[in-house]
Amino acid sequence: LSAADGGGKSLELVNPARPHDVGQNWRPSVPEGGTPGAAAMPVLNEIYFHPPQPGGQLNPTGPEDLSREWIEISNPGLDDVNLAGWKIGRGITFTFAAGQVLPAGGYAVVCANPGSFAAAHPGVKILDGVWAGDLSNIDDVLELAHPSGTVGLSAADGGGKSLELVNPARPHDVGQNWRPSVPEGGTPGAANSRFTADAAPFILKTGHRPVVPVSSQSVRVTAEVTDEAAAGLTVSLKWRVSALTPPAFSSIAMHDDGLNGDDIANDNIFAAAVPAQADQTVVEYYVEAADAGGHARSWPAPTNDGGTEHLANALYQVDNSTNTGAAPLYRIVMPAGELDALDHQNFSSNNRTAQKYLCAFVTDVLGAVEVRQQSGIRIRGNGSRSSHPRSVRVDFLNDEPWQNNNAVNINGRYTYLQTIGARLAQSAGIGAADVLPVSVRFNGQNRAAENYIDPVNGAGSAYSSHFGLYASVEPVNRDYIKHHFPDAPGGNLYTKRGGAGAEWRPAGNDAGSWPQHYIGEGWEKQNNTGQLDFADLHHFISVMSVNAEVRGPEYLPNVSAVLDLPQWLHALAVETFLTDGETKIFNGRDDDYSFLHGPDGKMRVLTHDFDTILGGGDSSAIGINRLPYTLFDIVEEGKGGDIFDKLIPLFDQPAVIQDYYRNLRALLVEGPFSKAPF
Repeated sequence: LSAADGGGKSLELVNPARPHDVGQNWRPSVPEGGTPGAAAMPVLNEIYFHPPQPGGQLNPTGPEDLSREWIEISNPGLDDVNLAGWKIGRGITFTFAAGQVLPAGGYAVVCANPGSFAAAHPGVKILDGVWAGDLSNIDDVLELAHPSGTVGLSAADGGGKSLELVNPARPHDVGQNWRPSVPEGGTPGAANSRFTADAAPFILKTGHRPVVPVSSQSVRVTAEVTDEAAAGLTVSLKWRVSALTPPAFSSIAMHDDGLNGDDIANDNIFAAAVPAQADQTVVEYYVEAADAGGHARSWPAPTNDGGTEHLANALYQVDNSTNTGAAPLYRIVMPAGELDALDHQNFSSNNRTAQKYLCAFVTDVLGAVEVRQQSGIRIRGNGSRSSHPRSVRVDFLNDEPWQNNNAVNINGRYTYLQTIGARLAQSAGIGAADVLPVSVRFNGQNRAAENYIDPVNGAGSAYSSHFGLYASVEPVNRDYIKHHFPDAPGGNLYTKRGGAGAEWRPAGNDAGSWPQHYIGEGWEKQNNTGQLDFADLHHFISVMSVNAEVRGPEYLPNVSAVLDLPQWLHALAVETFLTDGETKIFNGRDDDYSFLHGPDGKMRVLTHDFDTILGGGDSSAIGINRLPYTLFDIVEEGKGGDIFDKLIPLFDQPAVIQDYYRNLRALLVEGPFSKAPF
């Protein structure tokens, strides 16, 4: 965990003279709380974007007190700056009030709650203005903009400590020029704890070519390396063949002389080559740079505080095979020890979903080859977790998404059903996640091959469940909302899995108890996770619960005020034609569905998981002889108990039944379930 990610320190820019969008130019502040107010163009100098949880708990994904967020502005110039017309945008919005002046060499703060900030940091100058929104802990981009255009740019990821600019004289859009503050809470009113005019070199744009070499090819590794002074700069490439007992790293000097594999001399691009390796060899590497003052940095960074261990390195694999299939190819390249640990994971362990392993994610889509280094992979799924081949989730670095997604699910069961279900659902306009059949290799192994046997437990898989392909599935998260529901980009997204019972139970009146109650009931927020607020979900469940008991003539108007009824009935009709046998809300089960709170204040219901449709897939919880399962089956079974009691009165309304019929007819006569598309 970063000290600036929920740990109470700020993230400080190390050297303002170097690029501000390089992560290695940012460090946690030395004092707790950062150094807001210390270091004639204003710059974003320190960011406190992930305060600790109430009570001081350190949890990078839990709710937080958003009122404690702040951003420090500094003026490293020699003249005062009139902030009239300036504003902060994108991550949050802040418009400076008229008459605000930032003196030369001065520091000031904009904050979500001036009262609470002043109490915590007395004496620090607070700029007047209007703060709107909150700082994401994932991938906000902040702009400090003049009316004539953008001046400063920085990316934020962390919490607890502030994010401090290291050297204001260097570029501010380089992440390595920002670091978590040393102290908890940052350093408001003082110089940044991470400030230095001579930081370690920046290592940027590291990569290798070819991305997927064959055994006859050496591999050229390049990196852009910059420093305050070019004299005395040394850069080296460290590499080794990955093995369960890894050897020591070999070292090769990298040059910027136009020779030795370097294209152009003195362009700050340093290069060196790894010798050709045998087919299927996995190579680990990192780049190390030091300046004349002895300040050193490596990318990827060391994995221990002392800087002596490098276990999370960049990766590539030699592969003499060619991709001749029509499906996209995903190569998952892992260190030998990481893949072995993944294969031996205890699938019954309570922490199974949290266990991630390092990988490089390499894709070949229509001949375009891309790589995402420093990705994390874990086993995924619920009932299918122990099935073969394993389903996995790959998470990418927040500033290096792949196809506009920060993650991808790769499912190994009933690929054809998942693909068909998603295509039909999307054709019907219900915003289902994107699904694509793909070929996958784990360190060169095709684990969906017809005769593949798991090396750990000897298990195989039914080839007819996937026919050699996986399903690449878009995760239901905030990226999914951006792609499929652009009208509700900030709406809260909840998933429900394995609740405590077939009912919705409202919490009490104490809003502080709502997160614990609803999380305990099986609800999980997929976006806006820093917010303590579960008010929209609580209001929805409360209205549905009260009206289910009272009913009467006001029932349908009351329920329609919190539930997007046309959207629900349309989705229910689509699920009816898919004959979905999964245990989910569309057949009256309180499991495996999502809610999106729309801008109109109404809940939309979202569907996913199409591996048990059209009479296929795993054995249906409903029973194949009872499909298709309709609204009427839900009502009939519900009146006998053991089903959603909150939905029965809704689905028993004559007007609702009529609209359900209309949706069925429209889908069958002129929609994706009509004869024409087939």
